[in-house]
Amino acid sequence: MTCKIYPNPVESQMYLEYELKEDAKVGFELYSIDGIPVRKLQPKAKTKGVIYNETIDCSALKPRSYVLRITANGAIVNEIIIKK
Repeated sequence: MTCKIYPNPVESQMYLEYELKEDAKVGFELYSIDGIPVRKLQPKAKTKGVIYNETIDCSALKPRSYVLRITANGAIVNEIIIKK
């Protein structure tokens, strides 16, 4: 899976653009840096070869660092997100 996350730092809306190399169940979760869940997009079945776009509303978050956890078929990737 390739994933582009922008903008980072984020002010209000975070955009995720991704493409899968194989069919997968994909989910996104945003955590505070100390591990408290903040936002969650329920995992959904997606088809390979399509460019997908997701939006996460970050407008109510306090300015600090967060962890975006991306899951696809059991594989997990964590990215640091900064809220301005």
